[in-house]
Amino acid sequence: MWIRYYVGVLFFLPVTFFGIVMGGAWSLVSLSLTLLLSMILDITLAHDTRNTEPNQMLINLLPYLYLPAGLALLLALSWRASPNDLFGVGFFFNNYFSITIIEKTDTLQELIIPAIYCGYGLSSCVVAAHELVHKQRDNYSVLLGRWTMALVGDAQFSISHVYGHHINIGTAKDSTTARRGENVYKFIIRSSIGQYRESLSVEQRRLKMENTLFRFVKNRVFSGGMMTVSLGVAIYYMTGWQGVFAYMIATLVAKILLEIINYIQHYGIVRVAGSKVELKHSWDCSNAFSSWTLLNLTRHADHHSNPTVDYWQLKNTGQQGINTGYIVHGLLALFPTLWFYIMESKLNLWDNKLASKQELEIVALNK
Repeated sequence: MWIRYYVGVLFFLPVTFFGIVMGGAWSLVSLSLTLLLSMILDITLAHDTRNTEPNQMLINLLPYLYLPAGLALLLALSWRASPNDLFGVGFFFNNYFSITIIEKTDTLQELIIPAIYCGYGLSSCVVAAHELVHKQRDNYSVLLGRWTMALVGDAQFSISHVYGHHINIGTAKDSTTARRGENVYKFIIRSSIGQYRESLSVEQRRLKMENTLFRFVKNRVFSGGMMTVSLGVAIYYMTGWQGVFAYMIATLVAKILLEIINYIQHYGIVRVAGSKVELKHSWDCSNAFSSWTLLNLTRHADHHSNPTVDYWQLKNTGQQGINTGYIVHGLLALFPTLWFYIMESKLNLWDNKLASKQELEIVALNK
């Protein structure tokens, strides 16, 4: 049923909002339980290989709900950082739910855990933004996707992902394809810097006929940065520098989580530049919980073969590789020695069963 895709926005994000507002040990316990429950569900639930029979309106509406949900998480974090009862959040909980919220946070150290929790919640908004920025014929959807990415300080994603990653996947030109033997920590830095370079390059080519002033103003990397700056300014006026500090932590956490996902989706896979993008050029995952909460981002092979297809129409291709779910697989990536050991057998199988002669030559050159 289509309702399974709503588990994030109807359950986990409200739990995240409440955990941030409560602060203190509540935030830590709530974050820990959320991660633990997610891993348990990913491992224990049967793999989801079904294709959705949608309620067309509700299943298409879902990605648009993540922008207000993300703003709600930032409101919760700003409330923790503010010396006042910002927007009456405390009054609301006390009077309508008879919940007395613990004493407000007033130190930078006490904001760290709520900020990390907020960043974890915002990372799910990235998935919805990914869906929206692929709707290139719908300017409204792309704009909402850019604003959703701006929540995590990465609005340039709408450029580098669509016009960089999807064209250069698996090649040396692609910043977001992890190379064999490259650990996740080096990858996060290389990928993050490389994406901005790709976005700037795309914009320079697009605007080369404009005069200097208009070239700068119309540059989507610049306007995307201004989106995030405007959010930071709003948070500063509501909370002061403590809120900005917390927001920076949240965006950093969300960005790191995004790059970990990028890392595991194509690790070690190569493709001849200019050749057709095939199903074999992505690691797929059919774990049910990851598929539901990540809007079928797990069906990544079909997504790269059909990038304009809506998330609920993506097919399970059988191109496995991520068989423990995204959270567990992402955690494994944090331990490079273990990660390389696990992925060695998968890459050997890919080389022997799927790689073309030209791709094997690329692998040999990169050793």
